[in-house]
Amino acid sequence: AEVECSNVTSIALSIYTGVCVDMCNYPNGVCKRIISGNIIYSGCTCSDGYRGIDCSDGSASESPGQKQLEIIVLSLSHVFFIIPIILSAHRHLFVESITYMLTMLASTIYHLCDCNERFCFVEYSLMQYMDFFMSLLAFWITLLSMCELNASIRPCGVLIGTLVCGISLGYESVFSIISIVPIGIGLLLVSVIWIYRGVKFKSCYPPKRRWPAVLAGTFLAAGGLSIYVFLETQTNYFYLHSAWHVLMAVSVALLLPPAEMKSAPTSSTISSVHNTSQLTDLDDPLNRLAPLAELDEDFII
Repeated sequence: AEVECSNVTSIALSIYTGVCVDMCNYPNGVCKRIISGNIIYSGCTCSDGYRGIDCSDGSASESPGQKQLEIIVLSLSHVFFIIPIILSAHRHLFVESITYMLTMLASTIYHLCDCNERFCFVEYSLMQYMDFFMSLLAFWITLLSMCELNASIRPCGVLIGTLVCGISLGYESVFSIISIVPIGIGLLLVSVIWIYRGVKFKSCYPPKRRWPAVLAGTFLAAGGLSIYVFLETQTNYFYLHSAWHVLMAVSVALLLPPAEMKSAPTSSTISSVHNTSQLTDLDDPLNRLAPLAELDEDFII
């Protein structure tokens, strides 16, 4: 049987799209948009301990004094990078000095932006990428410096390492398994070159007088990486990440090689070089002291 519907109900739909709810109750949070293909996502990034879809839940928010203390501690931790900057410049390692200076600036600006949106001068993602890129490049440049390569080979290592660091971080803008590749290659390169020189010169390389600094720098770097990877949480981030900055800056200063010989050798210098001929081969293309081979032939070992 057919039933006729006498009552007809009409439904009016009003559909609209908008960005974040209540604009995230700024300054409790900021609204961020992510574009993926033809789709635009938006969401709130809460700060100062605020939570919720609109950053209105302040049950776990931090006091202004505590927030300022965290920003000050995190910012002042970058001051320790002045140590490797000055030390490398004093040893005429200018590529290292400039790299550490840019690393300090990129990290400082990024963390200020991360703490407060008002300090973001450019896109947050760009500053984040620059921070991780310069940090990874600083690792590579330090390891390359420890190899003490000849001046004719070293620029190639700097260029290749820069490309590898940029490409590896292109897959993900944070430290990941892929971004660890440049560090692994650098450690392998240092090990191979040090073993090669030790076998060739039949003596311990680097010289024993450098081992205390090398071991201390390695220990501090391992401790800093352990803190960064295993111990950092959202609660202790500001303090442990500050410790990571301090440990890495001091470790880099300890791992840097000694200054090159710049002045013309005296008779005592020549005698000293002859006495340590097992450690230095002026014809070694991997040795950064190779320019001394341009001296008198009697001086060439």
